[in-house]
Amino acid sequence: MFDNEFGSMNVTIRVLENDLLSQSTYDRMLAADSFEDALSILRETTYRDEVEKVLRTHNYDEMITEELEGTYRRLFQISPVTEIVELATLKYTYQNIKVLIKELISDQDYPELYFDIGRYDITELRQAVSLGKSDVLPQAYLDTINHAKLDYSEFNNVHQVEVLIDRHYFEHLKQLALEIGDPEIINIVDMQIDFKNISTLIRAKYQNRTTNFLRSILSDAGSFEIEKLIKLGVSDARTLIQSLSETQYKDVLNESLITAGIGISSIKFDYYTDNAMMRKMQEAKLKSFGPLPMLSFIYAKETQARNLRLVLSAKENHIDTEEIKGRMRLNYVS
Repeated sequence: MFDNEFGSMNVTIRVLENDLLSQSTYDRMLAADSFEDALSILRETTYRDEVEKVLRTHNYDEMITEELEGTYRRLFQISPVTEIVELATLKYTYQNIKVLIKELISDQDYPELYFDIGRYDITELRQAVSLGKSDVLPQAYLDTINHAKLDYSEFNNVHQVEVLIDRHYFEHLKQLALEIGDPEIINIVDMQIDFKNISTLIRAKYQNRTTNFLRSILSDAGSFEIEKLIKLGVSDARTLIQSLSETQYKDVLNESLITAGIGISSIKFDYYTDNAMMRKMQEAKLKSFGPLPMLSFIYAKETQARNLRLVLSAKENHIDTEEIKGRMRLNYVS
């Protein structure tokens, strides 16, 4: 349905993809003798203008974040369907809502925790948190904010408020996907939510969490029936693994096993789900029409930020190269 709208946009995306870091660039950085030598390799990339500053300050996180911010600003400007960019940036908006609610509760400011990423800026979000209403924000954002404020007023539990906001985030994510109406985007969002639910389930299992806890933290916005997940969460580990092995995510689950049939690592599961999502995006980028190439590029840019932070942190702290290679997510380009 978006073929005509995204024709020229996808040409632009192909050009932007040329600036993504290749695997050979990461390999050269990892092989460098020092943090400074590794950072200097970025002179050949889109980060080139910030290298001298980071050599002085070592604040590479700011460099990486600013590159992401600039990418999203450009995509909001040129995308024919801004809701798709909003979908990708929703996690940052909800993180900002968490910070603003925390500020309201504590009567302190935490500006260092804001992200300048998202469809709605921090001023609009702050006004909505303060007043409980907005002439700019859609109702879904207001529902989240007002529910969080009400919950805190009743239970005075900051952690519970954060869990509530996370649940609203996944509901809003699915709502946006349905509004966009592209079946493949809906499928990608379902995968994201399902992976998060399974990861939460695995962690909760080994922490002996209760049914009530699972019901409060799992999202019903994905493809799983929530009550079935909850039953699995309080079953034995073998039943949990066997049941999940019968789903479409069996390959990721099998990669994450640490003891045949009875043990599974949540850390390994998160690693392999990230790579599974990347493979999905690598397939999607081959589409000639529609919004998937842009969504794939966004995922590639986010993964690049994650991997680059990992590599620079490793070089700065003299962490073994092989250990870092084992933690890096699958790269979008070779």
